[in-house]
Amino acid sequence: MNAYNPNQNVMDALDLNIVLLDFDGTIVFYNKQWEIFARENGNPTLNNSDIGSNYLEAVKKGIIDGDEIARDAYNGIMDVIWGKRARFDLEYPCHSPNEKRWFIMHARKCIDQDLVVIYHEDITDRKIAEEKLKSSEEKYRKLAESAHAVLWEYDILEDRWTYVSPQVTEMLGYSPEEWTDIKFWEDHIHPEDQKWAVQYCNESTQRGESHTFEYRFLKKDGNIAWIRDVVSVDMKDNIPFKLRGFMIDITERKRLEDLKKKELLLKEVHHRVKNNLQVISSLLNLQSRNFNDEKVKAAFMDSQNRVKSMSLAHEKLYQSSDLSTIEMSDYVKNLAGYLYQVYKINKDINLIVEADTEYFNVDTAVPFGLILNELITNSLKHAFVNRKGGQLLIKFINNNGKYVLEVIDDGTGFNQDIESHRSLGLKIVHMLADQLNATVSIDTSKGTRTVINF
Repeated sequence: MNAYNPNQNVMDALDLNIVLLDFDGTIVFYNKQWEIFARENGNPTLNNSDIGSNYLEAVKKGIIDGDEIARDAYNGIMDVIWGKRARFDLEYPCHSPNEKRWFIMHARKCIDQDLVVIYHEDITDRKIAEEKLKSSEEKYRKLAESAHAVLWEYDILEDRWTYVSPQVTEMLGYSPEEWTDIKFWEDHIHPEDQKWAVQYCNESTQRGESHTFEYRFLKKDGNIAWIRDVVSVDMKDNIPFKLRGFMIDITERKRLEDLKKKELLLKEVHHRVKNNLQVISSLLNLQSRNFNDEKVKAAFMDSQNRVKSMSLAHEKLYQSSDLSTIEMSDYVKNLAGYLYQVYKINKDINLIVEADTEYFNVDTAVPFGLILNELITNSLKHAFVNRKGGQLLIKFINNNGKYVLEVIDDGTGFNQDIESHRSLGLKIVHMLADQLNATVSIDTSKGTRTVINF
């Protein structure tokens, strides 16, 4: 039975647990929800909760038991009673064995009356939603901070970065705290990209358009990183107010793209050199047809074959995977096979090629190829004169880090003292051997055996 009886029907219609205390803390009124709440929570007799009970004394018992929430509640209610504050609010948990619950206790002094109204607002649904949101945000944060990207959020109206994920320190060297305003971002864009990148971002933002762009960014250590920035725009009343996005480091991708462009360019250069050398070879062939002298024609053919050896080197280069080296065993076999077809002239010559797999750059491959061309040409042209055939052995090996090229035929041999002064081919061999810091030895005791060591 309520001692103080405001409009009972109105109070009972409210979903709040309402109780009125006098300034001594005695309960003088409560509504239906207050009674229902007490009964549902193990207090069917309304012990310490009925009319005449002292609410503050019940709270004091909680303080004695060490309940900090009870202490805060008591102090807050007393502040309202003593006029130190007009209102007091306290959020507190009130969990049962079967469920979690949260409430807010509100205390207000009644106008022109020595009474305090206290009502308890059930905020369980809100707290559960907040916990779920917090859990979701925590999962998102962990996901964001484990990603190989920098997630960020920027408040346009306040001109501040509200979030920059920790990966920014590893990627760019700056701590998240150093990202203060938009000027920090603008000032660290590479000077060559700054104007267009800032303008593009601003124009896209004003239109409310999500946008993606790639630019160079100055890292804290002075190096440059290529960034792919993916940006979404939040709008309110057709006005952009927030930007969200993520930055990915694409430096390695850009490096590979640049390398690919250089490879394509280098491949095209070698291809054109090879084509130009083929044009020269064709011109030499056409020019040789104007002469009837066989010695002159032979000289033209020798020159064509020298051009062919260089052309073959560039052909192998633009066909290779790294464009910087030539696999020499394949080169030796191809050049030997080509010259064999040119000079064989219906003779039964057994060509044997033994070559290790080695890689030369173009500066080594071209003089090496010219030397090989001269030695094979010399054997095929002169070793088997007045003979129906013979054997030509070409060996190229790596002997403990030293390269050895041997061209051996079982032909007629020649006088080195005479031939070294007359033969352009041998002069070329010695000249190119000097380029390779190679030694040349020739043995004509049994056919001709030429050894190049380098």
